[in-house]
Amino acid sequence: MVKKHELPLPTKDEIEILHRNPTTFEDENVHKIYDEIANHFSSTRYKPWPIISAFLASIDEHSVGLDAGCGNGKYIPLAKHLFGLDRSVNLLKHAHRAGDADREVILADTLHSVTRKHVFDYAISIATIHHLATDRRRVESIQSLFNAVSLKGGRILIYVWALEQGEDSRRAIPENSTISSNSKGLDVWVPWVNKADGKVYNRYYHLFEKGELRNITEEASRLSKVNIEVVQEGYEKDNWYIELRTQGSI
Repeated sequence: MVKKHELPLPTKDEIEILHRNPTTFEDENVHKIYDEIANHFSSTRYKPWPIISAFLASIDEHSVGLDAGCGNGKYIPLAKHLFGLDRSVNLLKHAHRAGDADREVILADTLHSVTRKHVFDYAISIATIHHLATDRRRVESIQSLFNAVSLKGGRILIYVWALEQGEDSRRAIPENSTISSNSKGLDVWVPWVNKADGKVYNRYYHLFEKGELRNITEEASRLSKVNIEVVQEGYEKDNWYIELRTQGSI
C-alpha cells in the first residue's frame, strides 16, 4: 500500500490574491520556487513517459518543435530539432546541457509568442499549464501553442496533472474540498522538500478534472479561430493528456 500525503489547499485569502494579481501569484508560488529547487528537481526528472516518447518518435526527423515549459529538458534529446522554452533560468541551464550536446533553449513564459507565428511543426506542453493560476491564463497558454505551430498540420501534445489520482499515487485529495478559484478542478499546494537544506516549498497547482482539458482546448481553438482535430486523449500516470492536429483557420 502506497502511503498517501494529503495535499494542502489555498486559503480564501490566498485565492483572493490569486484572482487579484495572478502574474505576481505565479512568480512567487511557481517561478521563484523552481529557480530555488532547480538542481534537486532536475535530479529527479530523467525518465520520459511512454506516450510522450511515442509522440516524439512519430515526428519526422526534419521537423522543428517547441517544448513549452521544458523544465530540465528531459524530452529535448528525444527529437533532433526540439527547442526548449521555460521561465526558470536555473532549469534552463540543465536543459541547455540535456543529452550529449548543447541544446537551443529560450527564456520566456508560455503565455506569449517569442518567435514568428506558425514557425514550428509541433509543440509539447508537459506538466506546465497546471501551474497557471486562472482559467483564462490556461486558455491563453494553449492559444500560444496554436500560434507556435503550423496553421495546418501542426501537432500538439499537452499533459496536466489530474484531480483523479490513481491508487499508486502518493498524493491524496482532501475530502470535502470546496475552496477553489475555478468552477472546475481544484487548486492545491504541492510540497517539495529540498534535499540540500530540508526546506519545504509549496508550489501552486491546478488539478484538472475529467473533461476540463478538452473544454479549455476547444475554447482556445474558438478564440484563436483555429480548427483542430483531437487525435487522442486520455489518462496516464495521474495526468490527463490530449493530442491535437491543426486543421487551418475557422
